[in-house]
This record gives sequence, structure tokens and C-alpha cells, in this order.
Amino acid sequence: IDMATAVSGSGPAYVFLTMDAMVDAAVHIGFPRDIAVRLVTTTIKGSAIYAQQSQNNIGTLKNQVTS
Repeated sequence: IDMATAVSGSGPAYVFLTMDAMVDAAVHIGFPRDIAVRLVTTTIKGSAIYAQQSQNNIGTLKNQVTS
């Protein structure tokens, strides 16, 4: 299996798994599902754009948000 295929080909499944969990958590705390989906998709999109434009590595970005 090509290394790029291993990362990029299966990668969206991991992103969708995370998104699904985030949506379910938002619904669990009271958001309507459509609002939860919008919040999660916007968060993922914004995070990806920020990561692409940042000079910091992903671990640093994560630490900045979780510290």
C-alpha cells in the first residue's frame, strides 16, 4: 500500500469519526442536530485552514488550545 494512500485515503474516515463524536456530544448537551453539525463542520474547517496557514506544528496548535 502506498504511504500517501494509507494517510490520505483512510484519513477522512478518522476525521468523520471525530466529527460524528463531536456532533453526538453536542446533541447530548442539548444542541439541535442541525446546529451541532454546523458547529462541528465549521470548527473542523476553520481548524484545518488555521493549521495550513500556521508556522506551528499540529502538536503546538493543540497545546495552545488545550493549555
